[in-house]
Amino acid sequence: MIKLLFFLFISITYTVSDALASCESNKLTIYSAMSKHVFYVEIADDPTKRANGLMFRKSLKNFDGMVFLYDKPSRLVFWMKNTLISLDIIFFDERGIIKKIYVGATPLSQKKILGGSNLIGALEITGNLSSKLGFSEGDSIQFNLLDNKKAVWPCY
Repeated sequence: MIKLLFFLFISITYTVSDALASCESNKLTIYSAMSKHVFYVEIADDPTKRANGLMFRKSLKNFDGMVFLYDKPSRLVFWMKNTLISLDIIFFDERGIIKKIYVGATPLSQKKILGGSNLIGALEITGNLSSKLGFSEGDSIQFNLLDNKKAVWPCY
């Protein structure tokens, strides 16, 4: 019931024009308790792009990131091999609901980072930024490449 009230509050708070602005190509919006944040993202939607990810990058600006998208919901596991910067990894389902946030992944680590099952994608952003912005599991994203029929925040 609380989540339903939260989504109702958010939908009243943000106007249609606010929502549609985040539906532009290469933009992804995270809606959290009392705020929204727009990220400018690169898209990793094929095996090569997903394998390379943000490896060998020396920096990443706040509010830039990379979205990893998959064709169907599955179990996602990431690692930081050859990744030189700390990242937060935000895992989400096909409705755009954030299911897990891994904060401050260690650069160059080969430790497996388990996102969970039934996930359609993940967003990598600057390490520890999700904590600073107050993101939590249950928050939602809007992204033009999610299925509008399933997304909490569709793009029309």
